Amino acid sequence: MKSRQWKICLGAALLAGLGFVVRPLHGYWLLHLAEVESNRLYGEHRPFLYRWVGAPYEKSTSLDPGTCNPVLESEINRLLLQTAKAEEILVS
Repeated sequence: MKSRQWKICLGAALLAGLGFVVRPLHGYWLLHLAEVESNRLYGEHRPFLYRWVGAPYEKSTSLDPGTCNPVLESEINRLLLQTAKAEEILVS
């Protein structure tokens, strides 16, 4: 009977250890998805004149500020929520 209890305790400890490893990885995955989403939004809307590394090139060839299009508030909020969830996971 003691052997079975040890196996159960060992299994529970391994499962808890796996949870501690997977949780930060999930946070990094959410940050990666937020980066991909922000790059997509930049490529579609080009909301500002500058470009960061990894972002797609703008559709327009001119640097006229009039060619910049606003991004929908709901898409920005979704991106901010995803980033906040990732930060919460990684900080805790």
